[in-house]
Amino acid sequence: LGPDTAICLNDVITLDASYPDASYLWMDGTIDSTHAASLPGLYYVEVTSVEGCITRDSILITNHPLPVVDLGNDTLICDGQTLTLDVTNSGVLYLWQDGSVNPQFTISSAGLYWAFVTDTNTCSKADSIIVNYVPVPPLNLGVDTAICLNDTLLLSAAYPNVTYLWSNGSTNPDLKVYTTGVFWAQITDTNHCVSTDTFNLSVLPPPPVDLGDQVHFCIGNVATLDASASNAATYFWWDGTTAPTHDVVVPGFYWVETTNSIGCKSWDTVEVFEEPLPVIELGNDTLLCDFASLLLDAGNDSSYHQWQDGSNTATYLVTKEGNYSVKVIDKYGCISTDNIFVETQRTPFTDLGPDSLYCFGDSIRLDASWPEAAYQWNTGSTDPVYFVYMKPGIYRVDLTNQCGTYSDSVYIDFHNCQSCVNVPNVFTPNADGMNDRFTPLYDCNVGKYTLKVFNRWGQQ
Repeated sequence: LGPDTAICLNDVITLDASYPDASYLWMDGTIDSTHAASLPGLYYVEVTSVEGCITRDSILITNHPLPVVDLGNDTLICDGQTLTLDVTNSGVLYLWQDGSVNPQFTISSAGLYWAFVTDTNTCSKADSIIVNYVPVPPLNLGVDTAICLNDTLLLSAAYPNVTYLWSNGSTNPDLKVYTTGVFWAQITDTNHCVSTDTFNLSVLPPPPVDLGDQVHFCIGNVATLDASASNAATYFWWDGTTAPTHDVVVPGFYWVETTNSIGCKSWDTVEVFEEPLPVIELGNDTLLCDFASLLLDAGNDSSYHQWQDGSNTATYLVTKEGNYSVKVIDKYGCISTDNIFVETQRTPFTDLGPDSLYCFGDSIRLDASWPEAAYQWNTGSTDPVYFVYMKPGIYRVDLTNQCGTYSDSVYIDFHNCQSCVNVPNVFTPNADGMNDRFTPLYDCNVGKYTLKVFNRWGQQ
């Protein structure tokens, strides 16, 4: 019967005790020449020849365990999922229904799948599984969106015969959301198929419109109301205009409505005031006489001042001639300007000199000149200079300008400046009848005269 041996579980080995014309008796009473052995145990046989000779033999048969091959029960899996079958064990050879020879096989479609595994003892075992796909429950929370501040949005995952799980732990079919964030829902059906969806929500504030508490504009100008906002899409003013800004020229209450890209609205109102311009009165152009000074007062003490020389006081002391101007800006930005021309003069003055005696034939120049003055002589002349010729008398002039009048006079007289007696400086005593004698010459009545002669050293 051969040596003791081991066979694979459930395999059958044929024990052959054949001998010509012999009879056989196996341990279980069978009398065939062969015996099929499948169970472990001691098998023996007695063989008797026709001559009656008996021979006996035995064999111990044991079992090798079969490879472990278990693909599990027929099953259902959800659409989109895969199932990996794994028959890895002590086997060395693998064969799948599609001819692949890896110990693992991944299923992605419905069907019948089987595996045949052979181990190192050449023992083999097979298993099969039927896999069917079932659809997953549909879940769509919608397109990511944005809502306005203080609004709410209802997300729905409702579907028959499912259980629910939201990102906040809620197990209700609906979820009310009102804050910016990412929300997800998971539904599980009776086949344990799971669907998941996420939803992004943005909560947008309304456009931050602010026209201010009050707006002030100056007479003659306009007030520009500015509703510009970073996330504003449209603007609507009280009069139907739609620009981001609006100019007004009449005081009163005004409003604007702004809307962002998803329709969130905000409003604001403002009161507009018309402000008068600062009042400045520097006065008319003026004249300062005899080094006088003038204090210019622009008033408006609480406002900003700027004079022509850059100084910023409310008053300005003028001590010299020139153009003076000031600009005043009040707290609302209203601007007024004024200017004045200041002229400086001195009261006119002249000096015609002392009373004087002149020779007949002299021409006397009387000069009363003074800048920007008017002249009036007692002779009727209006010139600054008057010439006196051979006419004795009192000469008077009045000088007048914007600062006043000044008068001066002078007495002028004339006399004969030539003597009636003349002494020659030479004589010629040559008896020619011309200048032969040294004697005084005279053309007037002379009663007597005395002649004294001195030499060059003053000796008589």
